[in-house]
Amino acid sequence: MRATLPDGAASPRPEEAGWRRDVLREQRFADPALALAATLLPVACALALTEDWPAAARRAVLPTLLVVCGLLVLHALPLLWRRRAPWTVFGAVLASAWLGPVAVVAVPLPSQVAQFLVAGTLVEALAVYAVAAYGSGPGHTWPAPAVAALGTAGAVAALACADGMVAGEPAGPAEAVLLPFFLSVLLAPVFAAVWGAGLLVRRRRVRALAYDDFAFASSMWQADRAAEAERQRLAATLREAVPAHTRALVGAARRGELAEVADAARAALAAMREMLHGLADGGDAGPGGPLAPSPSAADLDALCRALRRAGREVRLRGLPEAARGLPPSTQVSVYRIVEAALGAGDPGPARVTLRRRRGTLRITVSGVRLAVAGPVAERLRVQVAAGEGRMVCEPAGTLRVSLPAGAFAAPVQEVSPSPYA
Repeated sequence: MRATLPDGAASPRPEEAGWRRDVLREQRFADPALALAATLLPVACALALTEDWPAAARRAVLPTLLVVCGLLVLHALPLLWRRRAPWTVFGAVLASAWLGPVAVVAVPLPSQVAQFLVAGTLVEALAVYAVAAYGSGPGHTWPAPAVAALGTAGAVAALACADGMVAGEPAGPAEAVLLPFFLSVLLAPVFAAVWGAGLLVRRRRVRALAYDDFAFASSMWQADRAAEAERQRLAATLREAVPAHTRALVGAARRGELAEVADAARAALAAMREMLHGLADGGDAGPGGPLAPSPSAADLDALCRALRRAGREVRLRGLPEAARGLPPSTQVSVYRIVEAALGAGDPGPARVTLRRRRGTLRITVSGVRLAVAGPVAERLRVQVAAGEGRMVCEPAGTLRVSLPAGAFAAPVQEVSPSPYA
């Protein structure tokens, strides 16, 4: 194992922009690519076989050849949804395979053109793979290869019987009975192998996800342990420094030594200040510097002024009256909700209105089209739900939020007080 670590004393090098694999993008393009391949391969095979035909024969069968190409496209079209609904796609593929015998009878299709429909069997194999790889529960996907073999064999036998020809010979009652059995025996191992490949890919994907979950859980556990160790360090510092100076302060006050009281008070304050500076230097304050108090509803005026200085017209109404006497948690929720709505990215003018009536604070933010849908709306729903409120998003760009303005009820005492207390 070789490891390369950066030297902290050296100047940092610019980050090299390397190629990274986009798995989600690959998955979005995989289904259309497979559906296109399952359509083009049979069509290309049919066109290649018709190259040896005379020109007059090709012109005569051109309309029926177009019908065959359309049937092949319809047969492969359900593969576009193979990840989202594998069993539905599997049933649609097996059902669309029977359009061939119907077209042979209804159009009708000549024998030399109808035989090209057999090349669409590749779609059934891809459908079986999708069921094994993405179906609900790998233990419940085992009927897929057997059903696919029987369904494909039945559709091909029905196509041959409707056409009346099998391998260039007239089809009789014996062929109608023996052909499905022979094709089922022939196709069953192929579909079983495809099903097994799908299970192997599914197992590999599940193991990769389990490894990621374990790594995430392990990192969270390590972060909790580090946070607990930091809390223990701060508690130990508090126990060692501050109480000692506080006891000295109390003792000096009892003795009436005012000069010593002042010195002990200064020492206690210095110890407390040192402890708080240690907390800020420990990384809990973040890259912005020392810890800052939590914002409140009264800070909305400063937020709107900052946005107006940045060039956006934002008006605020009803702030002093509506925010008076709100619980601290509601104060923070009001600020965060308005901040997220105004920070969604809308450049136009906006208006914030606060109204308080019958123990309910109503927040109305207009001119925020980007905040009523998408990730900003999801974040606002979580924030409002945490404050036990309700939220309505109007498509015109208006956000309406209702929050309880009263203090939270005290928890009910479940254990009766002791008579000896």
